[in-house]
Amino acid sequence: QVEQIVQHLRSNQPGAGLKRDGVTWRSVLVSATVTSDLEGLAKTILGTPDGWMWARGHAAVAASSGNGGQSENDEPAKSSSSNQANNNELDNAAPRQLAQLYMVVSAKLRLSSLVAFLSARAAKGERTVVFLSTCDSVDYHHALLTSMESILGDKDNDEDDPSSTESNEGIFGKTCPIYKLHGDIPHIKRQSTLKAFNNDNSSNQQSAILLASDVAARGLNFPSLDWIVQYDPPCETKDYVHRAGRSARAGQAGHALLFLLPSERQYVEVLQLRGLKEISALSLSATLLSAAEACRGVAREGEAKAGGNTRIDVRGEAFTSAIQNRFEQCVLQDDIDYKASIEKKFKGDPKQKRRVKKRDIIGPLLEGARKAFSAFVRAYPAKEKAVRHIFNARALHLGHIARSLALKETPKMVSKGNTNSNNKAGSNDTDGDDSKTTRDKSQAGGKGEKRKSRLAFGNKDTEEKDDGDVATMKDDERDRDLSLLGDAIGGERRLHANKKIKSSTGGGGGGKDVQKRMMEAAMMMQAQEFM
Repeated sequence: QVEQIVQHLRSNQPGAGLKRDGVTWRSVLVSATVTSDLEGLAKTILGTPDGWMWARGHAAVAASSGNGGQSENDEPAKSSSSNQANNNELDNAAPRQLAQLYMVVSAKLRLSSLVAFLSARAAKGERTVVFLSTCDSVDYHHALLTSMESILGDKDNDEDDPSSTESNEGIFGKTCPIYKLHGDIPHIKRQSTLKAFNNDNSSNQQSAILLASDVAARGLNFPSLDWIVQYDPPCETKDYVHRAGRSARAGQAGHALLFLLPSERQYVEVLQLRGLKEISALSLSATLLSAAEACRGVAREGEAKAGGNTRIDVRGEAFTSAIQNRFEQCVLQDDIDYKASIEKKFKGDPKQKRRVKKRDIIGPLLEGARKAFSAFVRAYPAKEKAVRHIFNARALHLGHIARSLALKETPKMVSKGNTNSNNKAGSNDTDGDDSKTTRDKSQAGGKGEKRKSRLAFGNKDTEEKDDGDVATMKDDERDRDLSLLGDAIGGERRLHANKKIKSSTGGGGGGKDVQKRMMEAAMMMQAQEFM
Protein backbone atom coordinates (compact mmCIF):
# COMPACT_ATOMS: atom_id res chain seq x y z
CA GLN A 1 0.00 0.00 0.00
CA VAL A 2 2.87 2.38 0.76
CA GLU A 3 4.46 1.54 -2.59
CA GLN A 4 1.20 2.32 -4.38
CA ILE A 5 0.95 5.70 -2.66
CA VAL A 6 4.54 6.57 -3.59
CA GLN A 7 4.06 5.51 -7.23
CA HIS A 8 0.85 7.54 -7.46
CA LEU A 9 2.57 10.65 -6.13
CA ARG A 10 5.52 10.26 -8.45
CA SER A 11 3.37 9.67 -11.53
CA ASN A 12 1.47 12.93 -10.93
CA GLN A 13 4.54 15.13 -10.49
CA PRO A 14 5.45 17.65 -13.22
CA GLY A 15 7.93 16.17 -15.65
CA ALA A 16 7.14 12.62 -14.69
CA GLY A 17 7.39 9.85 -17.24
CA LEU A 18 10.10 8.28 -19.33
CA LYS A 19 11.41 11.58 -20.76
CA ARG A 20 11.38 13.66 -17.58
CA ASP A 21 14.45 15.83 -17.02
CA GLY A 22 15.85 17.25 -13.81
CA VAL A 23 15.04 16.30 -10.25
CA THR A 24 11.27 16.17 -9.83
CA TRP A 25 10.98 14.18 -6.60
CA ARG A 26 12.75 14.36 -3.26
CA SER A 27 11.95 11.90 -0.44
CA VAL A 28 12.75 12.29 3.23
CA LEU A 29 11.97 9.48 5.69
CA VAL A 30 12.01 10.62 9.31
CA SER A 31 11.72 8.33 12.31
CA ALA A 32 12.50 8.61 16.01
CA THR A 33 13.90 5.07 16.06
CA VAL A 34 16.06 3.31 13.48
CA THR A 35 15.71 -0.46 13.21
CA SER A 36 16.40 -3.08 10.54
CA ASP A 37 12.71 -3.11 9.60
CA LEU A 38 12.82 0.64 9.04
CA GLU A 39 15.90 0.29 6.88
CA GLY A 40 14.05 -2.24 4.74
CA LEU A 41 11.15 0.19 4.39
CA ALA A 42 13.58 2.93 3.34
CA LYS A 43 14.97 0.73 0.58
CA THR A 44 11.45 -0.07 -0.59
CA ILE A 45 10.26 3.54 -0.72
CA LEU A 46 13.44 5.43 -1.56
CA GLY A 47 15.14 2.84 -3.74
CA THR A 48 18.70 1.54 -3.52
CA PRO A 49 21.18 3.32 -1.22
CA ASP A 50 23.04 4.61 -4.30
CA GLY A 51 20.34 7.19 -4.89
CA TRP A 52 19.89 8.55 -1.37
CA MET A 53 21.89 9.50 1.71
CA TRP A 54 21.46 8.11 5.19
CA ALA A 55 21.72 10.69 7.97
CA ARG A 56 21.40 9.74 11.61
CA GLY A 57 22.40 11.30 14.92
CA HIS A 58 25.12 8.87 15.92
CA ALA A 59 28.69 9.44 16.97
CA ALA A 60 30.16 6.95 14.48
CA VAL A 61 28.34 8.57 11.57
CA ALA A 62 29.26 12.06 12.70
CA ALA A 63 32.93 11.09 12.92
CA SER A 64 32.89 9.44 9.50
CA SER A 65 31.10 12.32 7.81
CA GLY A 66 34.38 14.24 7.55
CA ASN A 67 35.97 11.56 5.37
CA GLY A 68 34.31 12.43 2.10
CA GLY A 69 30.88 11.25 3.22
CA GLN A 70 31.33 7.82 1.67
CA SER A 71 30.49 6.01 4.88
CA GLU A 72 27.10 7.69 5.03
CA ASN A 73 25.98 5.81 1.94
CA ASP A 74 27.51 2.57 3.19
CA GLU A 75 26.15 2.88 6.74
CA PRO A 76 22.69 1.34 6.15
CA ALA A 77 24.01 -1.83 4.62
CA LYS A 78 26.62 -2.27 7.35
CA SER A 79 24.14 -1.54 10.09
CA SER A 80 21.58 -3.87 8.60
CA SER A 81 24.03 -6.74 8.30
CA SER A 82 25.28 -6.23 11.86
CA ASN A 83 21.71 -6.16 13.17
CA GLN A 84 20.87 -9.37 11.43
CA ALA A 85 24.07 -11.01 12.67
CA ASN A 86 23.99 -9.84 16.28
CA ASN A 87 20.22 -9.31 16.67
CA ASN A 88 20.81 -5.77 17.98
CA GLU A 89 17.28 -4.61 17.32
CA LEU A 90 17.74 -1.41 19.37
CA ASP A 91 21.13 -0.47 17.90
CA ASN A 92 21.23 3.28 17.18
CA ALA A 93 17.57 3.51 18.23
CA ALA A 94 18.19 6.10 20.95
CA PRO A 95 19.30 9.59 19.89
CA ARG A 96 22.85 10.71 20.62
CA GLN A 97 21.80 13.57 22.90
CA LEU A 98 19.83 11.26 25.25
CA ALA A 99 21.62 10.42 28.49
CA GLN A 100 20.48 6.99 29.69
CA LEU A 101 20.76 6.11 33.38
CA TYR A 102 19.53 3.41 35.73
CA MET A 103 19.32 3.25 39.51
CA VAL A 104 19.12 0.09 41.63
CA VAL A 105 16.77 0.60 44.59
CA SER A 106 15.46 -1.91 47.12
CA ALA A 107 11.70 -2.40 47.17
CA LYS A 108 11.08 -0.69 50.51
CA LEU A 109 12.93 2.46 49.37
CA ARG A 110 11.25 2.82 45.99
CA LEU A 111 8.73 5.47 46.96
CA SER A 112 11.12 7.60 49.00
CA SER A 113 13.78 7.34 46.27
CA LEU A 114 11.30 8.44 43.62
CA VAL A 115 10.28 11.46 45.69
CA ALA A 116 13.93 12.24 46.39
CA PHE A 117 14.73 12.27 42.69
CA LEU A 118 11.63 14.29 41.75
CA SER A 119 12.30 16.85 44.50
CA ALA A 120 15.68 17.64 42.94
CA ARG A 121 14.02 18.03 39.53
CA ALA A 122 11.33 20.31 40.96
CA ALA A 123 13.93 22.42 42.77
CA LYS A 124 15.78 22.96 39.47
CA GLY A 125 12.62 23.76 37.52
CA GLU A 126 12.81 20.69 35.27
CA ARG A 127 9.88 18.91 33.65
CA THR A 128 9.50 15.15 34.15
CA VAL A 129 7.30 12.32 32.90
CA VAL A 130 7.08 9.25 35.17
CA PHE A 131 5.94 5.98 33.59
CA LEU A 132 4.12 3.41 35.73
CA SER A 133 2.87 -0.01 34.71
CA THR A 134 -0.84 0.16 35.66
CA CYS A 135 -3.68 2.67 35.75
CA ASP A 136 -4.35 1.92 39.43
CA SER A 137 -0.75 2.79 40.24
CA VAL A 138 -1.02 6.08 38.35
CA ASP A 139 -4.23 7.01 40.17
CA TYR A 140 -2.86 6.15 43.60
CA HIS A 141 0.50 7.89 43.27
CA HIS A 142 -1.19 10.99 41.89
CA ALA A 143 -3.68 11.04 44.77
CA LEU A 144 -0.92 10.46 47.32
CA LEU A 145 1.49 13.09 46.00
CA THR A 146 -1.23 15.71 45.62
CA SER A 147 -2.53 15.04 49.15
CA MET A 148 0.81 15.79 50.78
CA GLU A 149 2.05 19.17 51.89
CA SER A 150 5.03 20.77 50.20
CA ILE A 151 8.39 19.41 51.33
CA LEU A 152 10.61 21.78 49.38
CA GLY A 153 12.55 24.41 51.25
CA ASP A 154 13.68 24.79 54.83
CA LYS A 155 10.33 24.60 56.62
CA ASP A 156 9.32 21.80 58.96
CA ASN A 157 6.12 19.82 58.89
CA ASP A 158 3.28 22.30 59.32
CA GLU A 159 0.30 20.01 59.63
CA ASP A 160 -0.97 22.01 62.60
CA ASP A 161 -0.47 25.38 60.94
CA PRO A 162 -3.87 26.57 59.62
CA SER A 163 -2.27 29.49 57.82
CA SER A 164 -0.40 27.22 55.38
CA THR A 165 -1.19 28.30 51.83
CA GLU A 166 0.33 25.29 50.08
CA SER A 167 -1.47 22.53 51.97
CA ASN A 168 -3.48 21.52 48.90
CA GLU A 169 -0.87 22.24 46.24
CA GLY A 170 0.90 18.88 46.30
CA ILE A 171 4.15 17.56 47.66
CA PHE A 172 6.28 19.99 45.61
CA GLY A 173 4.12 23.06 46.08
CA LYS A 174 2.25 25.18 43.60
CA THR A 175 5.37 25.80 41.50
CA CYS A 176 5.40 22.14 40.41
CA PRO A 177 1.92 20.83 39.54
CA ILE A 178 1.37 17.09 39.20
CA TYR A 179 -0.79 15.59 36.45
CA LYS A 180 -1.88 12.08 35.54
CA LEU A 181 -2.59 10.40 32.22
CA HIS A 182 -3.73 6.86 31.43
CA GLY A 183 -6.12 4.97 29.18
CA ASP A 184 -9.09 4.92 31.59
CA ILE A 185 -9.30 8.71 31.60
CA PRO A 186 -11.81 10.10 29.07
CA HIS A 187 -10.31 11.41 25.86
CA ILE A 188 -11.39 15.01 26.47
CA LYS A 189 -9.80 14.96 29.93
CA ARG A 190 -6.60 13.50 28.50
CA GLN A 191 -6.39 16.30 25.93
CA SER A 192 -6.88 18.98 28.57
CA THR A 193 -4.25 17.35 30.81
CA LEU A 194 -1.74 17.15 27.99
CA LYS A 195 -2.40 20.78 27.06
CA ALA A 196 -1.99 21.95 30.65
CA PHE A 197 1.26 20.02 31.07
CA ASN A 198 2.73 21.43 27.86
CA ASN A 199 1.55 24.97 28.63
CA ASP A 200 3.41 24.95 31.93
CA ASN A 201 6.61 25.13 29.92
CA SER A 202 5.64 28.47 28.38
CA SER A 203 5.38 30.30 31.72
CA ASN A 204 8.80 31.07 33.19
CA GLN A 205 10.14 27.52 32.77
CA GLN A 206 7.85 26.19 35.48
CA SER A 207 8.56 22.62 36.53
CA ALA A 208 5.83 20.00 36.18
CA ILE A 209 5.40 16.25 36.69
CA LEU A 210 3.22 13.91 34.65
CA LEU A 211 2.42 10.43 35.97
CA ALA A 212 1.47 8.27 33.01
CA SER A 213 0.97 4.73 31.81
CA ASP A 214 2.18 3.41 28.46
CA VAL A 215 -0.62 5.35 26.74
CA ALA A 216 1.85 8.27 26.69
CA ALA A 217 4.79 6.20 25.40
CA ARG A 218 4.00 6.72 21.70
CA GLY A 219 2.66 9.44 19.50
CA LEU A 220 2.82 12.29 22.02
CA ASN A 221 5.10 15.29 21.85
CA PHE A 222 6.31 16.96 25.04
CA PRO A 223 8.21 20.15 24.18
CA SER A 224 11.35 20.81 26.20
CA LEU A 225 10.99 17.70 28.34
CA ASP A 226 13.99 17.24 30.60
CA TRP A 227 13.53 13.82 32.19
CA ILE A 228 11.85 10.48 31.53
CA VAL A 229 11.58 8.26 34.61
CA GLN A 230 10.61 4.63 34.08
CA TYR A 231 9.52 3.80 37.62
CA ASP A 232 8.26 0.40 36.44
CA PRO A 233 10.22 -1.36 33.67
CA PRO A 234 8.29 -1.79 30.41
CA CYS A 235 6.67 -5.04 29.32
CA GLU A 236 8.85 -5.20 26.19
CA THR A 237 12.36 -3.93 25.66
CA LYS A 238 11.37 -1.98 22.56
CA ASP A 239 8.93 0.00 24.70
CA TYR A 240 11.93 1.24 26.66
CA VAL A 241 13.05 3.21 23.60
CA HIS A 242 9.56 4.55 22.95
CA ARG A 243 9.28 5.78 26.52
CA ALA A 244 12.75 7.33 26.53
CA GLY A 245 12.06 8.83 23.11
CA ARG A 246 9.60 11.32 24.61
CA SER A 247 12.69 13.28 25.67
CA ALA A 248 15.69 14.48 23.63
CA ARG A 249 13.56 15.39 20.62
CA ALA A 250 14.35 17.82 17.81
CA GLY A 251 18.04 17.92 18.73
CA GLN A 252 17.45 18.95 22.35
CA ALA A 253 19.21 17.24 25.24
CA GLY A 254 17.27 14.84 27.43
CA HIS A 255 17.64 12.25 30.19
CA ALA A 256 16.07 8.86 30.83
CA LEU A 257 16.21 7.09 34.20
CA LEU A 258 15.22 3.46 34.82
CA PHE A 259 14.36 2.20 38.32
CA LEU A 260 15.38 -1.41 38.99
CA LEU A 261 15.19 -3.76 41.94
CA PRO A 262 18.36 -5.60 42.97
CA SER A 263 16.95 -8.78 41.42
CA GLU A 264 16.49 -6.97 38.09
CA ARG A 265 20.11 -5.95 37.42
CA GLN A 266 20.32 -8.37 34.52
CA TYR A 267 17.80 -6.26 32.61
CA VAL A 268 20.56 -3.72 31.93
CA GLU A 269 22.62 -6.44 30.26
CA VAL A 270 19.66 -7.34 28.07
CA LEU A 271 19.34 -3.72 26.93
CA GLN A 272 23.06 -3.54 26.20
CA LEU A 273 23.00 -6.77 24.21
CA ARG A 274 20.16 -5.37 22.13
CA GLY A 275 22.10 -2.28 21.16
CA LEU A 276 21.69 0.24 23.97
CA LYS A 277 25.34 0.41 24.92
CA GLU A 278 25.48 3.83 26.54
CA ILE A 279 23.53 3.28 29.73
CA SER A 280 25.21 4.02 33.06
CA ALA A 281 24.37 3.79 36.76
CA LEU A 282 23.10 6.65 38.92
CA SER A 283 24.13 6.77 42.57
CA LEU A 284 21.26 6.33 45.01
CA SER A 285 23.16 7.90 47.89
CA ALA A 286 23.94 11.00 45.82
CA THR A 287 20.27 11.28 44.86
CA LEU A 288 19.15 11.06 48.49
CA LEU A 289 21.76 13.58 49.57
CA SER A 290 20.64 16.11 46.94
CA ALA A 291 17.04 15.60 48.11
CA ALA A 292 18.10 16.25 51.70
CA GLU A 293 19.65 19.53 50.56
CA ALA A 294 16.49 20.54 48.69
CA CYS A 295 14.14 19.47 51.52
CA ARG A 296 15.99 20.48 54.66
CA GLY A 297 12.87 20.50 56.80
CA VAL A 298 12.23 16.82 56.09
CA ALA A 299 15.90 15.98 56.61
CA ARG A 300 15.92 17.71 60.01
CA GLU A 301 12.82 15.76 61.00
CA GLY A 302 14.58 12.48 60.17
CA GLU A 303 17.77 13.55 61.95
CA ALA A 304 15.78 14.37 65.10
CA LYS A 305 14.30 10.87 65.12
CA ALA A 306 17.76 9.41 64.50
CA GLY A 307 19.11 10.99 67.69
CA GLY A 308 20.55 14.17 66.16
CA ASN A 309 23.09 12.44 63.94
CA THR A 310 23.96 15.01 61.26
CA ARG A 311 26.74 13.21 59.39
CA ILE A 312 26.62 13.69 55.64
CA ASP A 313 26.35 9.96 54.92
CA VAL A 314 23.34 9.69 57.26
CA ARG A 315 21.36 12.68 55.99
CA GLY A 316 20.07 10.73 53.01
CA GLU A 317 18.86 7.92 55.26
CA ALA A 318 17.22 10.48 57.54
CA PHE A 319 15.37 11.91 54.57
CA THR A 320 14.05 8.49 53.48
CA SER A 321 12.82 7.57 56.97
CA ALA A 322 11.12 10.93 57.47
CA ILE A 323 9.40 11.04 54.08
CA GLN A 324 8.30 7.40 54.40
CA ASN A 325 6.78 8.16 57.79
CA ARG A 326 4.94 11.16 56.33
CA PHE A 327 3.47 9.05 53.55
CA GLU A 328 2.27 6.34 55.91
CA GLN A 329 0.76 8.90 58.28
CA CYS A 330 -0.98 10.59 55.36
CA VAL A 331 -2.66 7.33 54.31
CA LEU A 332 -3.72 6.51 57.89
CA GLN A 333 -5.00 10.04 58.58
CA ASP A 334 -6.98 10.03 55.35
CA ASP A 335 -8.64 6.78 56.41
CA ILE A 336 -9.50 8.19 59.84
CA ASP A 337 -10.88 11.45 58.41
CA TYR A 338 -12.96 9.62 55.82
CA LYS A 339 -14.55 7.34 58.42
CA ALA A 340 -15.26 10.33 60.65
CA SER A 341 -16.93 12.19 57.79
CA ILE A 342 -19.10 9.18 56.93
CA GLU A 343 -20.11 8.75 60.56
CA LYS A 344 -20.95 12.43 60.80
CA LYS A 345 -22.96 12.30 57.59
CA PHE A 346 -25.22 9.50 58.86
CA LYS A 347 -25.30 10.61 62.48
CA GLY A 348 -29.05 11.16 62.44
CA ASP A 349 -29.81 7.92 60.59
CA PRO A 350 -29.01 4.86 62.74
CA LYS A 351 -30.03 2.48 59.96
CA GLN A 352 -27.53 3.92 57.48
CA LYS A 353 -24.90 4.09 60.23
CA ARG A 354 -25.23 0.36 60.96
CA ARG A 355 -25.01 -0.40 57.24
CA VAL A 356 -21.81 1.65 56.93
CA LYS A 357 -20.20 -0.21 59.84
CA LYS A 358 -21.02 -3.57 58.26
CA ARG A 359 -19.37 -2.63 54.99
CA ASP A 360 -15.88 -1.92 56.37
CA ILE A 361 -15.60 1.57 54.87
CA ILE A 362 -11.99 2.65 54.23
CA GLY A 363 -10.41 5.90 53.09
CA PRO A 364 -9.76 6.64 49.38
CA LEU A 365 -5.98 6.58 49.77
CA LEU A 366 -5.95 3.25 51.60
CA GLU A 367 -8.30 1.72 49.05
CA GLY A 368 -6.17 3.08 46.20
CA ALA A 369 -3.01 1.69 47.81
CA ARG A 370 -4.56 -1.76 48.06
CA LYS A 371 -5.63 -1.66 44.43
CA ALA A 372 -2.21 -0.48 43.33
CA PHE A 373 -0.58 -3.31 45.29
CA SER A 374 -2.73 -5.97 43.64
CA ALA A 375 -2.26 -4.42 40.19
CA PHE A 376 1.52 -4.31 40.63
CA VAL A 377 1.73 -7.96 41.66
CA ARG A 378 -0.43 -9.01 38.70
CA ALA A 379 1.46 -6.90 36.17
CA TYR A 380 4.98 -7.65 37.41
CA PRO A 381 5.51 -11.01 35.61
CA ALA A 382 3.66 -9.84 32.47
CA LYS A 383 6.84 -9.31 30.47
CA GLU A 384 8.11 -10.62 27.16
CA LYS A 385 9.50 -14.13 27.17
CA ALA A 386 13.14 -13.06 26.81
CA VAL A 387 13.16 -11.21 30.17
CA ARG A 388 10.45 -13.09 32.05
CA HIS A 389 13.04 -14.96 34.10
CA ILE A 390 14.32 -11.61 35.41
CA PHE A 391 10.92 -10.40 36.58
CA ASN A 392 9.94 -13.38 38.70
CA ALA A 393 7.07 -12.66 41.07
CA ARG A 394 8.42 -15.21 43.55
CA ALA A 395 11.53 -13.08 44.01
CA LEU A 396 9.45 -10.14 45.27
CA HIS A 397 9.35 -9.26 48.95
CA LEU A 398 5.65 -8.48 49.19
CA GLY A 399 6.03 -6.76 52.53
CA HIS A 400 8.55 -4.33 51.04
CA ILE A 401 6.31 -3.81 48.01
CA ALA A 402 3.48 -2.87 50.36
CA ARG A 403 5.82 -0.47 52.15
CA SER A 404 6.72 1.15 48.81
CA LEU A 405 3.02 2.04 48.57
CA ALA A 406 2.97 3.58 52.07
CA LEU A 407 1.06 0.60 53.46
CA LYS A 408 1.67 -0.58 57.00
CA GLU A 409 -0.52 -3.63 56.43
CA THR A 410 0.83 -7.08 55.74
CA PRO A 411 0.25 -8.51 52.25
CA LYS A 412 -2.33 -10.90 53.71
CA MET A 413 -4.32 -8.00 55.13
CA VAL A 414 -4.03 -6.13 51.83
CA SER A 415 -5.41 -9.11 49.93
CA LYS A 416 -8.22 -9.51 52.46
CA GLY A 417 -9.04 -5.82 52.19
CA ASN A 418 -9.21 -6.05 48.40
CA THR A 419 -11.65 -8.96 48.68
CA ASN A 420 -13.87 -6.99 51.04
CA SER A 421 -13.70 -3.95 48.75
CA ASN A 422 -14.76 -6.02 45.76
CA ASN A 423 -17.70 -7.45 47.71
CA LYS A 424 -18.61 -3.93 48.83
CA ALA A 425 -18.45 -2.65 45.25
CA GLY A 426 -21.03 -5.23 44.20
CA SER A 427 -23.61 -3.99 46.73
CA ASN A 428 -25.70 -0.80 46.71
CA ASP A 429 -26.43 1.85 49.33
CA THR A 430 -30.26 1.91 49.55
CA ASP A 431 -32.63 -0.64 51.07
CA GLY A 432 -34.51 -0.98 47.82
CA ASP A 433 -31.34 -1.77 45.92
CA ASP A 434 -30.28 -4.29 48.55
CA SER A 435 -33.61 -6.12 48.41
CA LYS A 436 -33.52 -6.03 44.61
CA THR A 437 -30.01 -7.53 44.62
CA THR A 438 -31.20 -10.24 47.03
CA ARG A 439 -34.17 -11.09 44.80
CA ASP A 440 -31.99 -11.17 41.70
CA LYS A 441 -29.49 -13.51 43.33
CA SER A 442 -32.20 -15.74 44.75
CA GLN A 443 -33.85 -16.02 41.33
CA ALA A 444 -30.65 -16.35 39.32
CA GLY A 445 -29.97 -20.05 39.78
CA GLY A 446 -31.76 -23.27 40.58
CA LYS A 447 -32.84 -24.77 43.85
CA GLY A 448 -29.29 -24.92 45.21
CA GLU A 449 -28.69 -21.23 44.42
CA LYS A 450 -31.93 -20.29 46.17
CA ARG A 451 -30.87 -22.15 49.27
CA LYS A 452 -27.47 -20.40 49.22
CA SER A 453 -29.22 -17.07 48.87
CA ARG A 454 -31.50 -17.83 51.81
CA LEU A 455 -28.56 -18.78 53.99
CA ALA A 456 -26.54 -15.70 52.95
CA PHE A 457 -29.21 -13.01 52.92
CA GLY A 458 -31.95 -14.37 55.20
CA ASN A 459 -34.96 -14.20 52.86
CA LYS A 460 -37.91 -13.91 55.26
CA ASP A 461 -40.52 -14.85 52.69
CA THR A 462 -38.73 -18.10 51.93
CA GLU A 463 -38.21 -18.83 55.62
CA GLU A 464 -41.93 -18.34 56.31
CA LYS A 465 -42.74 -20.59 53.38
CA ASP A 466 -40.43 -23.27 54.71
CA ASP A 467 -41.95 -22.97 58.20
CA GLY A 468 -45.40 -23.35 56.65
CA ASP A 469 -44.31 -26.49 54.85
CA VAL A 470 -43.00 -28.03 58.09
CA ALA A 471 -46.23 -27.12 59.92
CA THR A 472 -48.29 -28.68 57.15
CA MET A 473 -46.31 -31.93 57.41
CA LYS A 474 -46.85 -32.06 61.18
CA ASP A 475 -50.60 -31.41 60.76
CA ASP A 476 -50.85 -34.25 58.25
CA GLU A 477 -49.11 -36.65 60.63
CA ARG A 478 -51.40 -35.57 63.48
CA ASP A 479 -54.53 -36.06 61.34
CA ARG A 480 -53.33 -39.50 60.40
CA ASP A 481 -52.79 -40.38 64.05
CA LEU A 482 -56.20 -38.98 65.01
CA SER A 483 -57.86 -41.00 62.30
CA LEU A 484 -56.08 -44.07 63.62
CA LEU A 485 -57.30 -43.30 67.14
CA GLY A 486 -60.81 -42.69 65.81
CA ASP A 487 -60.77 -46.02 64.06
CA ALA A 488 -59.64 -47.64 67.28
CA ILE A 489 -62.43 -45.96 69.30
CA GLY A 490 -65.02 -46.79 66.67
CA GLY A 491 -63.81 -50.35 66.65
CA GLU A 492 -64.09 -50.40 70.44
CA ARG A 493 -67.76 -49.38 70.29
CA ARG A 494 -68.48 -52.01 67.72
CA LEU A 495 -66.68 -54.58 69.78
CA HIS A 496 -68.72 -53.60 72.89
CA ALA A 497 -71.88 -54.14 70.91
CA ASN A 498 -70.62 -57.46 69.67
CA LYS A 499 -69.50 -58.29 73.21
CA LYS A 500 -73.06 -58.09 74.44
CA ILE A 501 -74.16 -60.35 71.65
CA LYS A 502 -71.31 -62.76 72.21
CA SER A 503 -71.80 -62.74 75.97
CA SER A 504 -75.20 -64.12 75.43
CA THR A 505 -73.70 -66.79 73.24
CA GLY A 506 -70.57 -67.23 75.43
CA GLY A 507 -68.00 -65.53 73.06
CA GLY A 508 -65.29 -62.94 74.12
CA GLY A 509 -61.59 -62.03 74.14
CA GLY A 510 -61.58 -59.17 71.53
CA GLY A 511 -61.29 -56.25 74.00
CA LYS A 512 -57.57 -56.72 74.67
CA ASP A 513 -56.65 -56.10 71.00
CA VAL A 514 -58.66 -52.85 70.94
CA GLN A 515 -56.97 -51.53 74.07
CA LYS A 516 -53.55 -52.34 72.65
CA ARG A 517 -54.29 -50.39 69.46
CA MET A 518 -55.58 -47.41 71.47
CA MET A 519 -52.43 -47.33 73.62
CA GLU A 520 -50.18 -47.41 70.55
CA ALA A 521 -52.07 -44.53 68.91
CA ALA A 522 -51.94 -42.43 72.10
CA MET A 523 -48.17 -43.02 72.46
CA MET A 524 -47.56 -41.95 68.83
CA MET A 525 -49.55 -38.70 69.34
CA GLN A 526 -47.62 -37.96 72.54
CA ALA A 527 -44.33 -38.54 70.75
CA GLN A 528 -45.34 -36.16 67.93
CA GLU A 529 -46.17 -33.39 70.44
CA PHE A 530 -42.72 -33.56 72.05
CA MET A 531 -40.83 -33.62 68.74
